[in-house]
Amino acid sequence: MSITSTQHGFASTTKLWFGITPIIFAFFLLANINNDVDFDVALAFISIFVVSLLVLSYYSKGENKQYVSSFNAFWLSDITGGKALWLLIAVGGIFGSWGISILTDSTFIGIILSGGVLMAAFLKTRSILVPIFAHGIWNSFVVAASQGFFGNVFEQNSELLSAIPITVPEIGIGLPGFANFFTEMIWQMTLVATAEEAMKIAIMVFVLVALRRGKKFIDGSAALALGAISAIGVWSVLHTINSVAIALFVIGIPLLVHYHVMPFLGFG
Repeated sequence: MSITSTQHGFASTTKLWFGITPIIFAFFLLANINNDVDFDVALAFISIFVVSLLVLSYYSKGENKQYVSSFNAFWLSDITGGKALWLLIAVGGIFGSWGISILTDSTFIGIILSGGVLMAAFLKTRSILVPIFAHGIWNSFVVAASQGFFGNVFEQNSELLSAIPITVPEIGIGLPGFANFFTEMIWQMTLVATAEEAMKIAIMVFVLVALRRGKKFIDGSAALALGAISAIGVWSVLHTINSVAIALFVIGIPLLVHYHVMPFLGFG
């Protein structure tokens, strides 16, 4: 689980995605909001994305970057042909988690397994785009199923949709000239999946570095495991809460840690 190659390429694809894509589509999203509910949902995911990006950026330089990279937790590696295979594995893993959630009659087990699959895909590829795209593909599938794109298959088997491990918070805001499904697919890929996966990686990196800085009282591999488990756990629990509550949590925790916890520990 620890040190492998730290060569990450130029990361042009990842930088382009994080630097331009969500911001552009967030602009179009806000421009088409018609009510306060839509605004709250959009603002929640935009806030999650921005705060997570700030956290990742802070821990992606200097000594912290070197430490994070040594555990394959650096997030800017681009997708290559070999890593694309992990994208397929991640998508297949989410569908497998769906099957397990049906067999065990527990959506919570399914969402934890899904989170684990996405986290493993990230750690194996060192590319945050892999879990983002896998998550976005799954969300698009769920939206298609809920909107009847597969005929009456899911209408006749409603328990299949009720057992879905990763529920999809639909944005529900259309764009001129686009069908509702394609608009929703754009939001899921560029905003929802990007924000949620960035949040998970940000939590994992924060825990990994925080435990290291705390007098190095824990082994690095154990810190990475605790970070990954914490990220999956928080994401799993928050997935059952409305989007506004998620945004407040994600915004509040880093501020609390920065202004209170880290000074208490003698850092910052």
